[in-house]
Amino acid sequence: MKSYIVLPTAVLCFCWHSLPAIAESDTRLAQAVDKLFDVGWKPSFTARQPADRQIEAIRQFASGNHVAEYAYSIVLIKQRRYAEAGASLDQVLHVDAKNRHAQKAKVWLSVLMKRYAASLLEIDRLNDLFADTEARFLGTIIGYLEGPVATQVSQVAVRDRREEILMSMDKAEQAQFEAARQNVAERFASFTTEKTDTERKAKEQAEKEREVLLKDLEKQREQMATRRKEIEPKKQKLLSEMKAEIAEIEKQERPLVRQLARIESQAAVVRRELLLISSDINRLRFRAERERDPIIRNQLRLEADRLSFLARRYDNDLLVFERRAVVVNSERVELLRKFQIARTSYQTQLDQISRELGEIGKQERRNSVDQKKGLKPAQRDRRRSRALAAKAKALTTYLNFPLEAEKQRIRELFKTK
Repeated sequence: MKSYIVLPTAVLCFCWHSLPAIAESDTRLAQAVDKLFDVGWKPSFTARQPADRQIEAIRQFASGNHVAEYAYSIVLIKQRRYAEAGASLDQVLHVDAKNRHAQKAKVWLSVLMKRYAASLLEIDRLNDLFADTEARFLGTIIGYLEGPVATQVSQVAVRDRREEILMSMDKAEQAQFEAARQNVAERFASFTTEKTDTERKAKEQAEKEREVLLKDLEKQREQMATRRKEIEPKKQKLLSEMKAEIAEIEKQERPLVRQLARIESQAAVVRRELLLISSDINRLRFRAERERDPIIRNQLRLEADRLSFLARRYDNDLLVFERRAVVVNSERVELLRKFQIARTSYQTQLDQISRELGEIGKQERRNSVDQKKGLKPAQRDRRRSRALAAKAKALTTYLNFPLEAEKQRIRELFKTK
C-alpha cells in the first residue's frame, strides 16, 4: 500500500497577517471563489475554459486579490496545468512575498516539473518564511533531491541547503526534518531493492523457461527428424510404384495402338477402293441409260451390277473393321481408366506426404528462430522494472500536494471571516 507523508493540520492554515481583510458583507468574492472551485475542480479538459472564465470574472471586481489568485493556482494544479499554475503562484508571491502557503506550493511545483536548480532557490525563500509545520515538508523535499533524483541535481547545492535549513531549526524541528528525509531514503531504497529483486526473479524465471524451451525444441527436432526419415522412403517408394504401374499400363496400350493403326490403315484402303467402285458404277449406269444398242446396254448394266455386289462386300469389310476398332478402343478406354485411378491414388498419397514434409519444414524454421531467441541472454522484465523505476523517482510517491485540504481551508476562511 502506498504511504504518503501527512502534514499537520496547522501546515494548511494561512498566516492571518498575510491575508487581506475580508468584510463580512463582501460575500460576492466568497461565492465567486466557491464557483471557481465548483466549475474547475476536475482534471479533464472540459473544466479549463469554465475555470478561466470564472477567474476573469473575479478579476473584474477583485483585481489583485491574492486569495482568489491562490485559489486559481490550486485549481490549475488540480487540472495539471503546472506551467500556468507556476505563473499564477508567481503573481500571488509578487503581491504577498510572505505568503508561506503559496511559497510551499511553488517549491512542490518546481520539484514536480523537474526544475531542481530553481527549486533550491524556492526552498531558500520558504525557509525564510519557516514555521515549525514546514520541517517535515522540507525534509521530504530534501530527501527526494538527495535520493530519487540525486543524479539530476547538484548534491553540493542540496547539501548546502540542508545545512542551512537545519541551522535555522531547533532540535525538535531537526528531528522531524531528519525523520521525513530518512523516510524518503528508506522508501527509495525499498523501491530499488524491489526493482533489483524483480529483475533477478524475472531473470531466473526466464532462464528456467529458456531451458524448458530448448529441451522442448530439441525433443521436437528429434521427432521431426525421425518422421522425416520415415516419410522420405515412403515417398520414394510411391514414386517408384507409380512409375512402374504407369509403365505397365503404357506397355499394355502399345499393342492396342498398333492394332488400331492397322485396322485404320486397312479400313482406309477399303474406303479408297469403295470410292473408286462407286464412281465406276455411276459411270456405267450413266452410259447404259444413253446407250441405244440393247446388247451393249445390257453388258453395261451387268458390269454395274457386278461392281455393286463387290461394293457391298467392301461395306461389310468396313463394318467388320469398325467393330474391331470399337473393341480395341474399349480396351484402351479401360486402360486409361486404370491409369487415371492409379495416378489419382498415387498423387493423393504424394500430396499428403508433401504437405506433411512442408509442415515439418515450416516447424523446423520456426524452431530455428525460437532456438536463436532462446540462446540469447534471458531478458529482464522491463515493463515491471520501468514501472518501479518510474514510481521510485516520482515526487508524488513521497509527497502529494494537499489540494483538497487547501480548497477546504480557503472556503472555511471566507466563512469564518
